[in-house]
Amino acid sequence: MRKLFALLEKVAASDINCFIYGENGTGKELVATEIVQRGPRATKPFVVVDCGAISPNLVESELFGHVRGAFTGADRDRVGAFEAADGGTVFLDEIGELPIGVQPKLLRALEQREIRRVGETSTRKVNVRVISATNRDLEREVNKGTFREDLYFRIAVITVRVPPLRDRPEDLPHLIRAFLGALEASASEHLFPAEVIDELSRHEWPGNVRELRNYVERSVVLQTARMSVPPPSMGSGGSGPRSSSGDIDVTVPFKVAKDTLIDGFERSYLRAILEAAGGNMTKAARMAGIDRMYLHRLVQKHGTRDQLAGGGGGEKT
Repeated sequence: MRKLFALLEKVAASDINCFIYGENGTGKELVATEIVQRGPRATKPFVVVDCGAISPNLVESELFGHVRGAFTGADRDRVGAFEAADGGTVFLDEIGELPIGVQPKLLRALEQREIRRVGETSTRKVNVRVISATNRDLEREVNKGTFREDLYFRIAVITVRVPPLRDRPEDLPHLIRAFLGALEASASEHLFPAEVIDELSRHEWPGNVRELRNYVERSVVLQTARMSVPPPSMGSGGSGPRSSSGDIDVTVPFKVAKDTLIDGFERSYLRAILEAAGGNMTKAARMAGIDRMYLHRLVQKHGTRDQLAGGGGGEKT
């Protein structure tokens, strides 16, 4: 992490495009925000675009805007992210989800520093810095043909890799204290003695820092950090909470206990269905008999898309 912080200082001082790679829950958006706040564009607009949460047929409009009548429902002109961030920074989160058809237009925007609204013939000059992030291995996506090589090299002028929490368990006490401070719950630090920290260090934290934060918040509410109320994915083989009466903590309110059980079931089911579908979200939704967008929301809720899928190949959109 010290190496990461040293690199961020250098990246922030420059104005080049930056690519942040890391698993879900590692804090990629926080890294991007830190780069902006320490850089020359700190006082300029900072526009975030979540490429994984936008319908594929609306991505181009979201990025570059549109004019009235460009498509059904376009009842007025709309400014896109690049125009809104003129002079500042655009953060393209989950850029690995960007449809292949939009990628050439993004490449042109980066190379020519100009955009064209959907439905418009003239171009508009923009001055933005682009920071992008994803949990996907874009080099592998390039080899598969789902991500353009020239675009990859354009966005990844410099790459920042955010390590997963399991690779830095010594950070657990510091992160826990930071979360307690943010919650104004420093008095609850007694919930995390050395033996609890040691037990938490043995967990792989597939949801990374986000999962740890949720666990700390839950522990503060319940006033217990005992493993009888574990993180949803904690347990033997990550199979979710056990249901025998001996494992039920009756000091926990019914609603909290029920939500924890459901949370664990959802995580286990998502892992199984994504593995069975080879990481293909459309296929997984069809197999599960649920709407694809609902499946997306469940995956985003647990923050473990690639981990749940086991890093499986195939289209994950």
